[in-house]
Amino acid sequence: MNLSKSFLFLLILFFSCQSKNTKSFISLKDAYFNWYEKNHITDGYSFRYSYFKLYNKKLIQDYRDDLSRFDLELSQINLSNLGKDNKIDFLLIKENIQNNLQLNESFQKISSEHYLRNISYSIYLLLDKKNIPDYEKFSILKLHLDDIILYLNKYEEIVYLSGDFINDNINSLVDLFSDLPFLFNAEFDSDLNIKIEKIVKSLRKFEEWNTEGDFVKEIGDVLNSKNFNNFVQNLFSNDIYDYNSILKVIESNINSFQNIIFDESLTLYLLENDEPVWVDKDDSLNVVKWVIDNKINVNNFNPDVALEKISIEYNYISDLLSKLNLKEYNNSLPSINSYLFSNHSSPTVQIIGDQAYFNLTDIEYLNKYYLNNMIFDHAISNYNVYKSFYECKNPLRSIKNNPYNAGFTSFLKHFLYTNHFNNDSLYKINFYLNLLRDYSMVFNQNLLANNKNSKDVVINNLQIQNFISKKESIDLYKLLNSDKYYIEDFIVYLHLLNLYDKNCVLSNRLKAEEFIDRILEQGYIPYYLNN
Repeated sequence: MNLSKSFLFLLILFFSCQSKNTKSFISLKDAYFNWYEKNHITDGYSFRYSYFKLYNKKLIQDYRDDLSRFDLELSQINLSNLGKDNKIDFLLIKENIQNNLQLNESFQKISSEHYLRNISYSIYLLLDKKNIPDYEKFSILKLHLDDIILYLNKYEEIVYLSGDFINDNINSLVDLFSDLPFLFNAEFDSDLNIKIEKIVKSLRKFEEWNTEGDFVKEIGDVLNSKNFNNFVQNLFSNDIYDYNSILKVIESNINSFQNIIFDESLTLYLLENDEPVWVDKDDSLNVVKWVIDNKINVNNFNPDVALEKISIEYNYISDLLSKLNLKEYNNSLPSINSYLFSNHSSPTVQIIGDQAYFNLTDIEYLNKYYLNNMIFDHAISNYNVYKSFYECKNPLRSIKNNPYNAGFTSFLKHFLYTNHFNNDSLYKINFYLNLLRDYSMVFNQNLLANNKNSKDVVINNLQIQNFISKKESIDLYKLLNSDKYYIEDFIVYLHLLNLYDKNCVLSNRLKAEEFIDRILEQGYIPYYLNN
């Protein structure tokens, strides 16, 4: 065989191997996506599967075995021979598998929040199905309730206690199930009512069991140091950022943000008060607290116009974004409603299809600054941002990633503040107060997880750092002492902000709208793969 023929043979062999490798990965990717949709309560969840009926220790082990098999199959794929997009998908699947396997090392139990969230979300998904007529929804619902009854009777087997906000969630669920007969005009359906009674009874039994658990006294019962540090290690395994360096930056920025808040507060304070006699740090704290108490945490309108004010603020944010002419951002507005199920324990905002239900009893302060935060954190995050990513052409990258969703929303809020809100002192103070809280949560959760500070010290840190009361700092502590790792949202936000500065501010290589569109077009991917 002459040299040219040998080269041609090798070339054909090379591309044949590449093609086979790519086909194998695409087949694996499709299989993984289908498996994920079947085994998680997502927008693609099919009620044909008895998810709740099967949820037990055996299913959890089967779940782990499935992940391990996918991981093994993935290891047979040659990453270097994949194209750019498939490489990203490969790493996305790899990270997803590792995170789910590591979520609990033994993966024998799920959190109380996760346990209850599965139930509520499945009901909301069913209610939102637009392609299913109501009579069919009703039939599906009755069968689904049987699965939920079995699921609820397994809590001691599959749940670990993970917070003391559970009672509110339970009350919300009870209200949801109590309202179901009225939604379907089935108040006198005895079979439906019997099933709902069983569910309510089980929920109250779970509530009692949860209340008996003394889970906040020991850090390890909730915020597991080993799990936390393993998670952090995986999160920073890409070598883009160093975790300890990030913590130092966070600590430094906490002080910087406090100074900015004080400077802005002093200007407002002096408009209505005499110059303080500067004796100690308390004088500075009093200035900030006066502005917070008298300008930020205040009611500027009556509850009966709350929905109108929410619509006005939502429209304002939407108009600002529309001026960017973003191609990938879904800038549609949901229909603004008061909460579907009237009770004091419902979520602050519930998105159901194209409806946004606001729990008006949960609006602590009736002013545009509070509403601005609420709209961003709950409505824009779970409606506009989620819809934008969900419309990604790659199904795998449309699977909702809550931390990424939150991180991108934080970046978007930062971008809008920088470009549109920063000429208003109260917007500025409010923005930095919320940014300060985010930084403080990451910083103190690390201290708590690694036993560097006691519970009392962390509570005190939170109080001083955030200009809040002891009660408010205890509430933040309870959020920290959980299986939610705040560094996950934060690193997405920080990375996107750094990328934006690099591409749009320092080099002017991209316009802001080009940068935002690029991020949305890439879908939900590991943050370090954004470019």
